[in-house]
Amino acid sequence: MGTGAATSRSQVLQALGVTPLRLRARVAVAEQTSVSKSLPPAPVPQLVTAQAAVPDKRIALLRAQSEIEQPPLAALYTKITEAISAKGLQCVRQADAENDPRVRVLAFGDVALPDSIAFSRVLRVDALAVLESDRGSKRALWDLIQKLAREAGVG
Repeated sequence: MGTGAATSRSQVLQALGVTPLRLRARVAVAEQTSVSKSLPPAPVPQLVTAQAAVPDKRIALLRAQSEIEQPPLAALYTKITEAISAKGLQCVRQADAENDPRVRVLAFGDVALPDSIAFSRVLRVDALAVLESDRGSKRALWDLIQKLAREAGVG
């Protein structure tokens, strides 16, 4: 009975894109694998299917190298990152966005996108220099962050 629950939990985690941690000894893992192969696969709960339709709450932020080196723009970028986290979204690295097609991307200004990131996941935002000086652009970005949080179901 415990093996069925562990198999089901692993399947749910894998369906969500999470790799389950292996904390058991190798012997126990080998026994679990052999037992789970003999059992029919447990049905995936409907909840997993419903969550798969919800957009991912992970967001990668991409900005131009020239904006990284300017202290006022770096401070603004930090505040944007904090605002995104405060709305329940998770900022991740560019490498995460390149490796996982569910991660959404906010691209500031005309930053170049890697080929591995599909344009369908990218939301273009004004450059940080424009955001720093234009209150309307800041408001539009804040509205976008709130929209992304609502779509992800976190706030």
